[in-house]
Amino acid sequence: MEEEVAEVHFITGRLDGLVIRVRIAKISDVVLYQAQTPSMALHTPEVLVGPDPVRTADTLAPGYVLCYECDGPGWCTTCWGRTWVPDVERGRRSCSECHRDRVCPICRGNGEKRAATLQYYERGYCPELAEE
Repeated sequence: MEEEVAEVHFITGRLDGLVIRVRIAKISDVVLYQAQTPSMALHTPEVLVGPDPVRTADTLAPGYVLCYECDGPGWCTTCWGRTWVPDVERGRRSCSECHRDRVCPICRGNGEKRAATLQYYERGYCPELAEE
């Protein structure tokens, strides 16, 4: 069986960062068109606004203090419940703080912690418990 080697011609055009290539082979009717454009954002990045808090100092249950990690919203403070954070290389990556759970890893979304069950080191994060 004889193998036929195709004679291929390329035509390339460039203008202001745009590249267009046309490939034509003598043994085929197929014409291949390729194009490249400079990278650009498809939309302007949105400013990340955190959610409304689940708890505030006025809505705390008796015997509870605001979560020392999120200060009341209950959402992960790194991704604000989106499960991802911006990444320079890939555009976005999974949140390493909440591991796609969306909620604050300390209070589990409650926005508050029971003061009586706080560990000694956790009490250091709560100035209102420092004198106890």
